[in-house]
Amino acid sequence: MSIDKLPLLPDVERSWSRFIASRAWWLPLLLVTGGIQLAVVLRALLQPFPPPLDVDAALFQHAGWYISQGAVPYVHIWDPTPPLSFFAAWFLSLLAGGNIMVLHVLSVLLTASVAVFSSLLIASTVALLTGNRVAGTVGGLTLYTFVLFYLHAALGFGFKHLALFCGFLAIWLVLKERPMLGGLFGAASALIWLPGAIFGLLALGILGKERQPARILRYVAGALILALLTMLPIIYRGGVPSMLTELSSSFLASEEKDLLLRFERGLYFLQLSAILLLPAGLMFYKALRERRWPLWWVVAGTAIFGVQVLFFDFDNYPDLFPLMAFTALLVGLYLANARRPVRRTVIVAVLGLLLLAPVVHLGLRSSDEQAQVTETRIVQGQEMPTMQTLYWQTIVPDSCHYRFSETEQKWLQLMETRGVDTECEGL
Repeated sequence: MSIDKLPLLPDVERSWSRFIASRAWWLPLLLVTGGIQLAVVLRALLQPFPPPLDVDAALFQHAGWYISQGAVPYVHIWDPTPPLSFFAAWFLSLLAGGNIMVLHVLSVLLTASVAVFSSLLIASTVALLTGNRVAGTVGGLTLYTFVLFYLHAALGFGFKHLALFCGFLAIWLVLKERPMLGGLFGAASALIWLPGAIFGLLALGILGKERQPARILRYVAGALILALLTMLPIIYRGGVPSMLTELSSSFLASEEKDLLLRFERGLYFLQLSAILLLPAGLMFYKALRERRWPLWWVVAGTAIFGVQVLFFDFDNYPDLFPLMAFTALLVGLYLANARRPVRRTVIVAVLGLLLLAPVVHLGLRSSDEQAQVTETRIVQGQEMPTMQTLYWQTIVPDSCHYRFSETEQKWLQLMETRGVDTECEGL
């Protein structure tokens, strides 16, 4: 989709600097975000063994190793996450040759890479929509003012980072008139994390407004191809009934958190970066008020992920990542449409936050507090190994129920009251 087909916002900064006229205009952004991410990754991986490992990452990395030992997702591993997350971790396990330390390093490198490229995708999308590469660069940098986004990428396999990258790549490919690849990555986002389906629907909606059936069919074909390839192993190993049961558990055992508490937690996780919600909110309101319908998908994506966080799914800060990304996109769009004094203020704010936000974060809390855990935990009155222990010691669990997340425990209690057998099939 060329710029002349999207006459959204004027290119008001063509003379800001010479680099924006070159094809390598994105290089400064890559150097900054890549440098930040590399420093964080090295800090994590160079710690004494075992390196910090997030509990979700521990599950998927263990699952990747476990599948290479013959386990079947949903049959031997209970989890309400779509299957592509498991298969991505399994592929990394094959590359690692079963070595769990190598698997962890590969997982960190993959997650860190998609985090950086997500920033580049946001920058490229802003530049594509506005013709303003400076605004795109600042939008991409905005994502890296959210400290937890890049810190979490150093703690292992980040399936929400991966879903975010695939989702924005799907939208970018559709805007670049590559519908089949867009459909493939749109499906990938949903098959990695269920809320990732929102990205795929937004991309499909962009095509729908163009009213070009051929492109829509190519998009759907790309999505169906990946969905079929992903489901074939599950179908072959007989895991479909268990998969459907476990995927539905997140809806049956929903969270019960007060709206005010969710809002407070969101501000706590965002810390100084919450300042950028102001220009993002102004752009959101401007696009909504002026009915700039070529931006409808930005408004819709921000609203949907905002509703998700406030009312449905906010277990922890990774649930904020899509909303963070849309905030960064809105900041870039706002910059491209703002007056010169305001533009300078926003640019200074973003650059200042890149320096100050990590300092404030380290002063308020330890970045690894979730990753540094003891070897055992108490679940339903029983002492059990942590997910990190299961991974680093390559323990083969006795049951498919070995993570016991909050959602899983609520689901088990709910099923018990209904007299439903909660054992996974095939055990």
